[in-house]
Amino acid sequence: MKLLNHRNLLRAFDVFEWAQRDSLALIDESHEEWKLWKAVSMRRISLREVMIGVIDGLHYLHRDRHFVHGSLSMECIYVKEGRPVIGGLFAVLSPTLETSPVYTAPEVYEDVLCYDSDIFSAGVIFLEIAIGRRVSPEEVPTLQQLAQQVIDEHLRTIILSMINTDPSCRLTTAKLIELLESNTANTLTSNSTAVDILFDRTEQFWHHKCSADKIEQGYRQFRSAIEM
Repeated sequence: MKLLNHRNLLRAFDVFEWAQRDSLALIDESHEEWKLWKAVSMRRISLREVMIGVIDGLHYLHRDRHFVHGSLSMECIYVKEGRPVIGGLFAVLSPTLETSPVYTAPEVYEDVLCYDSDIFSAGVIFLEIAIGRRVSPEEVPTLQQLAQQVIDEHLRTIILSMINTDPSCRLTTAKLIELLESNTANTLTSNSTAVDILFDRTEQFWHHKCSADKIEQGYRQFRSAIEM
């Protein structure tokens, strides 16, 4: 995991066995202050920037490292220094971990987990930002209809391909990068600039920067705790 090196992936500090939970533990640089939902609601990043960064990160995982993330969701994407970065990489270590049913591709329920499954998950994330609200588990069967609410035709076409129930019909990361970097993608926007409604503001946020010293201190405390 520490060998994963890409500008759109969270940097991992260490990976080791956690005997008490019979699993692997991952120490990374994730921070609540960097959550994607907060950055979007504060207008700190555009939809197009999110799409390009997330797809670029997935392209690296799929093509260069031959990894399926398998647990991609809105909650595991962060914004660091103005760019989206993918976290939640426990699924790379433990593919049996489950994600929210909202982001789970249909084929996963048939024990098929593939690169296209990540494309589906990313498509749902982009759909949520585009329509300006979260998708509930009850709405998953109607994702295609929800996508019709996307005003931008080019964006709607891309998202519809990504959330296709047939994995073989979904666009690859390479094709998505080509489309997103084309001139026609420069105007990709969400339906509303008032995207504050996208996220629940009752959450408690961290309002401080996570310094290198605090990361190191927390890392030492965590290692000491699990090695006891």
